[in-house]
Amino acid sequence: MTAAAGRSPVIAAWVTDAAARQRLAAAVTERLPRRVHAPAIQWCESAEALLAAVARGVATTTIVEIGDGPDDGNHIARVAELTHTLRSDYPAVPVLIYAPLTAAASRAIVTLAGAGITNVIIAGYDDLNHAVRPILDAAVSACIAEAAYVRLSAAASRDVTAILGYALRYATAAPSVASAAQALRVHRKTLASWCHASGAPPPRVLVTWCRLIVAAERLAEARWPTERVARAFGFGSGSALAGLIRRHIGLTRAELRAAGSGVVVEMLAQRLADGRRGTDPVR
Repeated sequence: MTAAAGRSPVIAAWVTDAAARQRLAAAVTERLPRRVHAPAIQWCESAEALLAAVARGVATTTIVEIGDGPDDGNHIARVAELTHTLRSDYPAVPVLIYAPLTAAASRAIVTLAGAGITNVIIAGYDDLNHAVRPILDAAVSACIAEAAYVRLSAAASRDVTAILGYALRYATAAPSVASAAQALRVHRKTLASWCHASGAPPPRVLVTWCRLIVAAERLAEARWPTERVARAFGFGSGSALAGLIRRHIGLTRAELRAAGSGVVVEMLAQRLADGRRGTDPVR
């Protein structure tokens, strides 16, 4: 779903200020655990260069700088157009805005929110307070979930899509069937009925797959150790996560790292499509 598995992650950054580049480079790599591949930063001089890096499958994340310069209005228009293109054509790739904490930048961010930016890194604050890594990680997980939802909703029934939407949105917080039923304002047995009527796996299995979709990106593209992924996403232990991968996906951790996280989405999409073909198509 992002860059090819096995490569170190790459951030395409349209940031031209030398001091800002230095701060971001330090913030992106600080306090990374051992055995975690530090992302490389490809500095871009234009929107076209950044878009080309994403189109070639090189970049897994993008950062775009905005400021308070005299050409700021024209620049914001270009950033909005770039953001709209990236979010439409590459939904799994986050677009983060790198901006100062000023009134002008705040107004620009409101405009860019409508174009679909994923999050904001506050220049001179987040990049000096150990906040950039969590912001990047959360943005990647959110976009992976969003892209998965688009793919899976095309294969699932309307009711099952509702379950998937909740489970993917909260995948990093270890959602449960009970919490999904509460959020959707139905009894948990209703969720089971929806799945049965559509030939889909039970709700508990769907929730587990949604959690594995987000976790698989951290294993495959970000190259996180299994223990770290398990702790971050509530799987208990690396061995427990490995067991779920084998049971539901049928791959070892090494095979999943080599195949990439997109394989998990495609496997579930196929199961959902096959299940619907085996039931009454009229609902």
